[in-house]
Amino acid sequence: MFKFIPSFQSFFIANQSQAAASPSFASANNQIKESGRVKSLKLKQAISLQRMAREVESSQPNLAAELRNFASR
Repeated sequence: MFKFIPSFQSFFIANQSQAAASPSFASANNQIKESGRVKSLKLKQAISLQRMAREVESSQPNLAAELRNFASR
Protein backbone atom coordinates (compact mmCIF):
# COMPACT_ATOMS: atom_id res chain seq x y z
CA MET A 1 0.00 0.00 0.00
CA PHE A 2 2.84 2.39 0.73
CA LYS A 3 4.19 2.04 -2.83
CA PHE A 4 0.77 2.95 -4.20
CA ILE A 5 0.77 6.49 -2.77
CA PRO A 6 3.92 7.81 -4.56
CA SER A 7 2.53 6.80 -7.94
CA PHE A 8 -0.59 8.88 -7.32
CA GLN A 9 1.54 11.77 -6.20
CA SER A 10 3.65 11.70 -9.35
CA PHE A 11 0.48 11.42 -11.45
CA PHE A 12 -1.00 14.59 -9.93
CA ILE A 13 2.26 16.50 -10.20
CA ALA A 14 2.55 15.57 -13.87
CA ASN A 15 -1.02 16.67 -14.54
CA GLN A 16 -0.48 20.00 -12.80
CA SER A 17 2.51 20.83 -14.97
CA GLN A 18 0.55 19.96 -18.13
CA ALA A 19 -2.41 22.04 -17.03
CA ALA A 20 -0.14 25.03 -16.45
CA ALA A 21 1.41 24.67 -19.90
CA SER A 22 -1.91 24.48 -21.75
CA PRO A 23 -3.08 28.06 -21.10
CA SER A 24 0.31 29.45 -22.05
CA PHE A 25 0.25 27.43 -25.27
CA ALA A 26 -3.26 28.64 -26.04
CA SER A 27 -2.21 32.22 -25.32
CA ALA A 28 0.80 31.92 -27.63
CA ASN A 29 -1.38 30.39 -30.32
CA ASN A 30 -3.86 33.27 -30.05
CA GLN A 31 -1.04 35.80 -30.26
CA ILE A 32 0.21 34.17 -33.44
CA LYS A 33 -3.27 34.34 -34.95
CA GLU A 34 -3.66 37.98 -33.89
CA SER A 35 -0.28 38.93 -35.30
CA GLY A 36 -1.31 37.36 -38.61
CA ARG A 37 -4.49 39.41 -38.61
CA VAL A 38 -2.58 42.58 -37.80
CA LYS A 39 -0.11 41.95 -40.62
CA SER A 40 -2.98 41.31 -43.02
CA LEU A 41 -4.69 44.54 -41.99
CA LYS A 42 -1.45 46.54 -42.35
CA LEU A 43 -0.92 45.11 -45.82
CA LYS A 44 -4.44 46.04 -46.90
CA GLN A 45 -3.98 49.57 -45.60
CA ALA A 46 -0.62 49.96 -47.35
CA ILE A 47 -2.16 48.80 -50.62
CA SER A 48 -4.97 51.33 -50.27
CA LEU A 49 -2.49 54.13 -49.53
CA GLN A 50 -0.49 53.17 -52.63
CA ARG A 51 -3.72 53.24 -54.67
CA MET A 52 -4.58 56.70 -53.35
CA ALA A 53 -1.05 57.87 -54.20
CA ARG A 54 -1.47 56.69 -57.81
CA GLU A 55 -4.78 58.54 -58.08
CA VAL A 56 -3.39 61.90 -56.95
CA GLU A 57 0.07 61.59 -58.55
CA SER A 58 -0.65 63.90 -61.48
CA SER A 59 -2.48 66.63 -59.58
CA GLN A 60 -0.67 66.58 -56.21
CA PRO A 61 2.77 64.92 -56.37
CA ASN A 62 3.75 66.00 -52.86
CA LEU A 63 0.66 64.37 -51.37
CA ALA A 64 1.37 61.21 -53.36
CA ALA A 65 4.90 61.14 -51.93
CA GLU A 66 3.53 61.50 -48.39
CA LEU A 67 1.02 58.71 -48.95
CA ARG A 68 3.78 56.43 -50.21
CA ASN A 69 5.87 57.35 -47.19
CA PHE A 70 3.03 56.36 -44.85
CA ALA A 71 2.49 53.13 -46.76
CA SER A 72 6.13 52.16 -46.35
CA ARG A 73 5.96 52.37 -42.55
